[in-house]
Amino acid sequence: MLSKFSITKDQKKLAVCMAVTCVAAIMLNHYSHFVGDAFNYHFSFATGERLTGLGSVIESMKSHYQTWSGRTYPHFFLQLILASGHGEEMFNVLNGIIYTIFGALLYFHGNPRGKFNGVLYWCIHFILWLLIPWYGMMFFTEACSVNYVWGTTLMLAVLLVYRCYQMEICDFSGVGRGIGITVLSALAGGFSENSSAACLLVQGLFVVYFIYAKRKVPVWSVTAIVSGLISWLILILAPGNLARLSLYQDDTPFLIKYAGRLAACIDATRAHCSWLVIAFIILFVFCWYYKRQKELLVSASLVFLGGLASNYALIGTPYIETRAMFGPVVFMLASCLMLAAALFQTQWKPALMAAGGIITFYFCIWFTFGVMDIMNIHVLFMQRENYIYEQKAMGNLDITTYALQSQTKYTGCADTSDLSPDSSNWANGGMASYYGVNSIAIDDYKGK
Repeated sequence: MLSKFSITKDQKKLAVCMAVTCVAAIMLNHYSHFVGDAFNYHFSFATGERLTGLGSVIESMKSHYQTWSGRTYPHFFLQLILASGHGEEMFNVLNGIIYTIFGALLYFHGNPRGKFNGVLYWCIHFILWLLIPWYGMMFFTEACSVNYVWGTTLMLAVLLVYRCYQMEICDFSGVGRGIGITVLSALAGGFSENSSAACLLVQGLFVVYFIYAKRKVPVWSVTAIVSGLISWLILILAPGNLARLSLYQDDTPFLIKYAGRLAACIDATRAHCSWLVIAFIILFVFCWYYKRQKELLVSASLVFLGGLASNYALIGTPYIETRAMFGPVVFMLASCLMLAAALFQTQWKPALMAAGGIITFYFCIWFTFGVMDIMNIHVLFMQRENYIYEQKAMGNLDITTYALQSQTKYTGCADTSDLSPDSSNWANGGMASYYGVNSIAIDDYKGK
């Protein structure tokens, strides 16, 4: 007779929090809309025609790999979703679910086996809302979310496996689990040039530590690195990467060029990660002073090093996009959460609770501003879309309308407008193709 399945009170609390997070994420996605690349990814890289199903997506990805980028894994999933007749609705739901998993994985990195910590759980989401640069672009726009949030979610899952083995929470024995971890690592390895490489580095450092600590090195810990490395090499060696790099001609002498790029990486660390570096150092010192677990300090340090490596791996790129900093920020945040959660077991718990209250206060203010901005852009987007369809129905295929630019970072058109004054710009062209008109020009800006 099968034993009765039951869950603990802590598991129920976590499940309720995750359900609330998922509903909120899906709603916020629902009121966000296609921006930039999302229009272009509806079309095949091979033929330029609208995607019609799995076959057209595969054909598109073959051309994409040869001419544009090695990010075949994320862009395959993205184009497969958009090829559906209900692609936007499917993405909204999937993205909401994956965001919930993303937040839960950060929580488990901080609290892998402890009693449910509601302050930690909600502060993770509040901190993300307050501190992630270009929040709306990263979490709500199709191309960025699939490339960065979905990929980083896979990486957090892979690293959590190594961490749980290191802390002797689970040994992940068995062929089935080993295969699952190996496949998971293979997927994570093919998503991002810098963050995937950093994830592989941390996996390797965990294995080195297992050897140093005279712990058994599981077979899956090695096969996962191999599978991830193969995917990363497929990503890096794509002919499309060389084709894109050829667009950025730079005849600067080697040493001067890379000194400049190193300076750009340092500046990116200062701009986006300085608060995390400071927080990590302070938390590490406190945990060391209170003699928290040695294993905890090791795992937090390894993941933090992964964040730094992910940032400085960008030295290979001609310029650093803000969105490329998502992986470094998340890795460093995860390492800080590991240490902060441990301090809940010390006399610093009241101070951490007070800090959580301050974070909640600021979150409430900026969440209000953010939702108002999202709804304002939503209304303007729908009005513009209706106008385009009306003009198209009247036979006008050269549309003049307004561009959207939001007041906060919580939409996909923050810091820059979603359309260019130049009607031949790729963003305007992608939107024109999506709506089936010849061109889209702008004569005004709204939303800001």
